[in-house]
Amino acid sequence: MTYSDKIAAADALPLLSFDDDDRFPLTPALRARYAEEARTDPNVTGRYGVSVALSDLSAEQAEYLQRMVRTANENTEVKPVPSPVRGARFRITADVRFNVYVPGEPFLGGRVSQGFVGNYGNWLPPLPIPASEPISLAGRVLHLRATKEDEAIRAAQIAVKNNVSALWLDASPEILTVAVVKARSLPVIAVVSPWQAQNAPDELPRDENPHQEKSADYLTPDDPQVVAWATERMRRVAKVKGIRGIVLQGAFPTGYRGSRVYDSGAGIWSGEPATLDYDRNRPLSDQFGYGVSRRRRYLVEHHLDPCDILLGVTSDIGEGNSKTQSPFRCSPELYNAWLDENRQRCADALKQVRDSAGNIPVYWAGCSVFLSRTARLAKMPDYVDRIQWYVAAS
Repeated sequence: MTYSDKIAAADALPLLSFDDDDRFPLTPALRARYAEEARTDPNVTGRYGVSVALSDLSAEQAEYLQRMVRTANENTEVKPVPSPVRGARFRITADVRFNVYVPGEPFLGGRVSQGFVGNYGNWLPPLPIPASEPISLAGRVLHLRATKEDEAIRAAQIAVKNNVSALWLDASPEILTVAVVKARSLPVIAVVSPWQAQNAPDELPRDENPHQEKSADYLTPDDPQVVAWATERMRRVAKVKGIRGIVLQGAFPTGYRGSRVYDSGAGIWSGEPATLDYDRNRPLSDQFGYGVSRRRRYLVEHHLDPCDILLGVTSDIGEGNSKTQSPFRCSPELYNAWLDENRQRCADALKQVRDSAGNIPVYWAGCSVFLSRTARLAKMPDYVDRIQWYVAAS
């Protein structure tokens, strides 16, 4: 919890007042409206202030703003002349600031220091979370993981009792067999992470990021040994008697999602995420596909090391500390071509894995990430929501 969060929880704003010489102190009514709108719209009102019309202000305040509008329209030096400022509505914002006074100080009138503390909207106490109705599982998919037979039995019992539409179970073929028997007529779908490293043999290569750190979660997708292992695993799952289908999750790890492309019609981005772990000051640590063998192969084919074409001046890889040290630095074309090649290699490997399942239905699992107003209102550490989606794999 930040200091602003602690102050907001203490409801300190009512204890503060506006400076005596403030030209636009918020009235109690405007303060209440500011608080309400800042909570429901933290990105606009919370940052830029409450929207007001001239009728919301005193005659003196309204006259002052009208004079500012006239001055702006008369004194513009921009060519061509922009559209006139209409001045129909304004935004009034408020900051929390401090002053330090020393009695008897002769030069500054006693005020020896001042500073910005926080935005008014950041100090609003959080609203209580309203009670919600219990979520019913009826008609929904229940997605669970089982590592032991008794966990599979329990998962099937929960699924049947709650009248779910299907049980999706991440488990070995042996444990899946137990779940299918206990679920009776309820569809059981196997969930398979083809490149998952946790239960893979030690000799299979783990993927690496540009720092040459091995992943604890992912194998190298296009490595022939990994493809052979994932294919055999898929074949065994598909042979489980009574299984209704397979969902492939984690099919495209970060680093294998291709260049970022904007779909203007849908208003969405696809490909690699825009934020590459800058929060922990470890840019590119969550980007995979940079194992030595893959870098060497790319170097032979293209006469370039992929680590020399990384985008972002904050990268600390190889020549990345200076834009001028590498002629290939900051080349979106080269970097995007590398990302798209990674994606194609992963897709080719996935096709082999999918084909090994035969005629059983197979689905890709994907995820869409978007900024969440609800998460921001709740002041959650991760201001995004995620929608998991699935499509049939041809």
